[in-house]
Amino acid sequence: MYAYSLGLGPVVANASRMALHQQYVASNLCKQVINGSLVEGCPNGLITLTGRTPGITDWQIWEMASYNHATLALHMGGSAATSLGKYEASATSWSQRINDQWSTAGLKDTAGYPTCTSHYGYHMISWHTPLALSGQQANLQEGNASLTFSPRVPRPFTLPVLLPGVIGLLTADASASVTLSISSVNSLTPLALSHVGVDTATASYAKPVVLRPGMNLTWAYPIAAAL
Repeated sequence: MYAYSLGLGPVVANASRMALHQQYVASNLCKQVINGSLVEGCPNGLITLTGRTPGITDWQIWEMASYNHATLALHMGGSAATSLGKYEASATSWSQRINDQWSTAGLKDTAGYPTCTSHYGYHMISWHTPLALSGQQANLQEGNASLTFSPRVPRPFTLPVLLPGVIGLLTADASASVTLSISSVNSLTPLALSHVGVDTATASYAKPVVLRPGMNLTWAYPIAAAL
């Protein structure tokens, strides 16, 4: 997952092995505990600790599993709707069941309630999923910086743009245009890009493109380039 986010691509030589792993996770870890028994369904995410005598640390959910599975599925060509199914289940257990999205636990049971620690960092792995959705790749090398996207969702879409100190949106309408909007830049040195593009559509603006708050960069995005 880290390799994909960094633009290195797959690190497993045999891609079919990763595909088999993904299939196994989806088929065997989408379980929940009902009346002391493990049954089908994962309304709050994929279980991680399995195969031992049930105890307080078994049949539990570590938040990383669902997010990793969704992110890898997107990078491996899965549809957004299918890939995000179990991601949504895990993420919303805090915001919709516990009603405290800032107190993520290290472990939770399959009913979605915390069992170990609080304010844990496992939810941070979820930041890789928006990068996979937008296909964002950034090279911030000074003098040769670039920002490209390969969206995994059909048009129209609105996707987050996440860079160090920079927050924005990538928006495509139903026609043939795409817009990069920058809402916040928290940096003493504005980021200057030598190349900005979506799929094969390159922004035809004077270079470098300097990312500033309130900036809107719109250019043609061929219909053929969309999924």
